[in-house]
Order: sequence, then C-alpha cells, then structure tokens
Amino acid sequence: MADGPVKGGKEPEHVREKVVVPTLACVKQVLTDAGDDLALEIVRMAGCGLRNGGARAVNVDNACDRYT
Repeated sequence: MADGPVKGGKEPEHVREKVVVPTLACVKQVLTDAGDDLALEIVRMAGCGLRNGGARAVNVDNACDRYT
C-alpha cells in the first residue's frame, strides 16, 4: 500500500486503572469461603501468577483432552 491503513488515525486514549494486589490475609479469607473448584483456581492465580483464563485451562497430567 502506498499509504498506511492507519495513516492519520488517532491513537486511543488509555487511562491505566489502579492495580490492587490482594493481601495474603485476604486470599486466605477468600479460600475459606470458596468451594473446592474456585479455591483451586484462586491458588493457581495467586500462587502461580496465572490469569483467570490460564488458571482454568491448566492441563491435568499433560493430557490433551482433559482439564480441571
């Protein structure tokens, strides 16, 4: 293309929101109130640094057809 498809376009404004990291006490309290499935997901997120989608998609025993 002679001209770029975004030539003259305006960049979107991005306002970064404040990030809140839960305390260990908060995570422990949530774990006591959560069911087993949700607690396992929370542990993966807090302990392994996974995002919620990654925590849900963790592969069990490296089986391609089975997820927790």
